[in-house]
Amino acid sequence: MKTKLALVFGMLALVGCETIDFRDDGQNPIDVLFPSNAPPVVVITNGPATPVTPPTSTNSQNGLADKVNISNFKEGKYTIEKSVTLTKVTKSTVTWTGDRNGWPQKNVKKTVNGIVYLGVIREGKVIAFGKFDWTRPGQNSKGLENVFEGYGVFSDPEKRPRSGDQVFVCVMKITGSARTITSNPVVFP
Repeated sequence: MKTKLALVFGMLALVGCETIDFRDDGQNPIDVLFPSNAPPVVVITNGPATPVTPPTSTNSQNGLADKVNISNFKEGKYTIEKSVTLTKVTKSTVTWTGDRNGWPQKNVKKTVNGIVYLGVIREGKVIAFGKFDWTRPGQNSKGLENVFEGYGVFSDPEKRPRSGDQVFVCVMKITGSARTITSNPVVFP
């Protein structure tokens, strides 16, 4: 079945398909996941089909592997301890799954145990990767206000995500000694 789907997607990309819409019951789009080491694929959206090649990573530790290569950033050298999957992106929030159980906590106006980083991929290259907010234990969603208000690396408007870019997340341990993997990239609306 996987081989047939890959063949179908490859043929659709070659013929310049404009819209691909898979639905399970005529109402709900079906998510299709591609491995991080795959050749260019077609991202399925409600708009035009877009060929995408995420920057692949060879960083693997503790049985966990980055989905996007951040080796050019100092945070790419940190020990990987946890997994994270980006599940939803809107123009104002990112939502992920993954736990930070056992990570130390710190009181910074609120009890926090992580720092959320956002990465932006444009034209197949990671153009920005930077922290933008604290996260509390169990919290798996953050608003993007700090990104669009120009916090940190996002002070350069060219590094903020635009419609059609891909974004990914990574959560650093509050102590700065470890991190999650970089998540799967998702197209920014």
